[in-house]
Amino acid sequence: MLSRVFSLNLLNKRLNFDSSLITQDNFLIISANDDFSGKYSQDNQIYDFITRNSLNKIRLTSGFSEIYQFYGVHIVKIFDFSDSLVSYIPENMFVDTINLEEVILNENIKSIDGYAFGNSEISKINLEHVKTIGAHAFSNCQNLKNVNVQSVSRFEYGSFRETGIIEFTFPKSINTIQYNMFENCHLLTKVNLSSTITTIGKFAFSNCYNLETVEGISQLTSIGANAFEFCSLKYLKFEKDTVTCFSNAFANNAKLTSVEFVSVSLEKGVFMNCINLKTVTITNEYRPNNQNQYNFYNCILLEKFTAGRAYTIGICDFANCRKLANFDVQNILELEEACFRNCQSLTSFNLTNMDYIGSGAFQGCTKLKTVYGLENQASAGPIQIGPIERGPIEIVAEPYVFSDCISLEFNQIHYANTGMFSNCYSLKEINFTGQVLESKAFQFCINLKKFNFIPVEDSIFSIPEYCFYGCVNLEEINFPDNIHSIGKFAFYNTSLINGININKVQNLGACSFAYSKLTSITFISPIISKYMHRIVHNLQDLHIFDHCDMLEKVIFEGKGFIPLFEFKNCKNLNKIEFKGDFQIKDDFVYAIEYTNRLVGGISENPIILLSYNISANTEGVIIPEKFDSIYYSAFRYVNNIKTLKVNYDLQIMSYAFADMESLEEVYFNASEIPFGCFYNCTKLSKVTLSENVKIIDENAFSYTNINEIVLPLSLEYIANPFRNTPIVTIEFTDGQFHPDFFATKNEFIRINHDKNDEMEILFIFGNISNQITKLTEGVKSLNMENFRFFSDDKPILMLPHSIERIVISDISEHYSGNLGSRKLNFLNSNTLFDTSNIYPNYVTIGRIQFRFCGIIHL
Repeated sequence: MLSRVFSLNLLNKRLNFDSSLITQDNFLIISANDDFSGKYSQDNQIYDFITRNSLNKIRLTSGFSEIYQFYGVHIVKIFDFSDSLVSYIPENMFVDTINLEEVILNENIKSIDGYAFGNSEISKINLEHVKTIGAHAFSNCQNLKNVNVQSVSRFEYGSFRETGIIEFTFPKSINTIQYNMFENCHLLTKVNLSSTITTIGKFAFSNCYNLETVEGISQLTSIGANAFEFCSLKYLKFEKDTVTCFSNAFANNAKLTSVEFVSVSLEKGVFMNCINLKTVTITNEYRPNNQNQYNFYNCILLEKFTAGRAYTIGICDFANCRKLANFDVQNILELEEACFRNCQSLTSFNLTNMDYIGSGAFQGCTKLKTVYGLENQASAGPIQIGPIERGPIEIVAEPYVFSDCISLEFNQIHYANTGMFSNCYSLKEINFTGQVLESKAFQFCINLKKFNFIPVEDSIFSIPEYCFYGCVNLEEINFPDNIHSIGKFAFYNTSLINGININKVQNLGACSFAYSKLTSITFISPIISKYMHRIVHNLQDLHIFDHCDMLEKVIFEGKGFIPLFEFKNCKNLNKIEFKGDFQIKDDFVYAIEYTNRLVGGISENPIILLSYNISANTEGVIIPEKFDSIYYSAFRYVNNIKTLKVNYDLQIMSYAFADMESLEEVYFNASEIPFGCFYNCTKLSKVTLSENVKIIDENAFSYTNINEIVLPLSLEYIANPFRNTPIVTIEFTDGQFHPDFFATKNEFIRINHDKNDEMEILFIFGNISNQITKLTEGVKSLNMENFRFFSDDKPILMLPHSIERIVISDISEHYSGNLGSRKLNFLNSNTLFDTSNIYPNYVTIGRIQFRFCGIIHL
């Protein structure tokens, strides 16, 4: 008789024996457990005995009441508890037993603890008297195909996960199926639910690929997340008044064809990817919950959806349901984002009484032709929808609601949000009666020919950016008095072949009419401020009418005006008419500013030269002396003029002659050459300045071809006007010395007589690239404000020992402080200081580090 058996690792007990072993019919017989004390350490006695005697079966007799895991259990094939007094199978008892085939339980065993048979090869076990089966008790027992569990009153989670069970019948004592219970049971084909079961836990039957029949499913009221995902269910009919389905509950059931509910609450992706689902019928209410989305997403064969009512259709709920043609649901109040996207068979929809439509709700519904309610204004009074009484409503729509609905037709609309009707190819004529028009609303509506704004109270004030972008056949549009601005690219690549009158529009965005087939345009209001006191800077060089190759005529009426350089690429423009406040004579466009200014007792009103005819062919121009001022960018992009003379003193504003590509020679007699005056006149090489010139402002001749210049002795102020020019010589009239300035080979220096003739380098010019440039000894101040690089040159400046301060106040403003990346190096006292690795807003000289601001004293 064995008095001590088993080496145990769970409870740190060992069964050891010192009596003779008993075998019978190839069984090892163990009949007592009185020595489970852990005093001995003969771990391998059972294993050694079994292997030595080629045994693979163990039987426990009536003297044995408590079992533990022991070394050697993994080679046992049959384990017989039938004669023992053992009352439960402990946790992990047979886990990973690769040889186990059959376990025979006695009637006293009521409980099988967690993972008891996990990952074993068991194929046969009698469970008729078991009451409780623990978590993952038979998990991954793939040889276990049939069990009788009619006495079980509790199954823990995952108890039969990944087993080979083919059919399973639940006992009547069960009302809830725990989560993961049959997950990944690939051979399971049929489940019989008892009438008491109402709740299925999450992942309970997930990935049971062959599960086709679930008897008793009709009485369920709660189905957990992923409970039947990736099964093969064919039909679903629920009889309870309300069923709640959580996320992905029936997702990816490829054989499912029809579903019926009385009322249902769906969470997220419940029937997603059920690719053969054709009909869904909900007698009363389809009630998505707060996480509602993707519930019927990608049900590509879904043809018919019927529900008594549904207040909300969730995000992507029916997206990619390409066969959905019959959608019959009442009382809808809200459509969430992309809820019907790519429903390519949907032909009509009713938006009446709806108050919210999410982004892209019908995007890509290529057969959607009729939408009821688009033309409606807000309802006059309260309305009753189901149990909800609602006040006056108006649809609020998010972007791209109907984009890519290529069959959509309507002729009146009161609301057009961002991209709402983009790529709607069937729209031809629209009357707009609303108050909301946003960017890209009708982008690429390639067959839209006419758009009519019908003024209403509080109607729109602007046509937003990209609104009609790519509407290549748009020929006619009106601009009512309330529209004051047109956004960038609004009419890019449209037709407008009949011409337009932009009425009271005062602001035009970049490329707003570029590449259109516009033939004529009429301006009534000034695109720059009244009487042109200042330019609207964001209109400079905006390419508003870029490549309007069919534009032939521009008409200015009343106070209407825009700088003519905006028409620089309109190659067929041949007629400019002024019928209002502005006049044109000898290609000069001007206006009289009525200020009633008194000069010598006589009323005198200044005449402003606003612009020059950009299509004129004159090569030589002399500014007539009748003008009091030349406006901003007046001659900008006039490209035929080669010589220019300003013979008298008048006010000239910034960029007045900028970007004149043909300009070669200038005579200038006005007192001030303003900022950017001849900027980017790339052929300008000869400049003659009279003794009347007092001010030459920054960038006045930047990006020109000047290599030498003679400055007048009348000069009182000069910044750095020669950036990025090849200038190598700067002199004064007749070789004389200016009392306040002088130029060396590379420096332009000012003498400050108020500070003991202190010298300051205003700017550096000439060839200083990739070489050491020695600065003049005696200079105390270096004005880095005007020191700019426009190439990858790596100059090194050798500072004089007299240097005391450096003025660098606006480098960071012009170049984001990134002087270091241009590798400006200073050489002082034979020490090289490379700023290339210095933080961009700093420069280092000697041991002093300072920011680009103000005057820095060394």
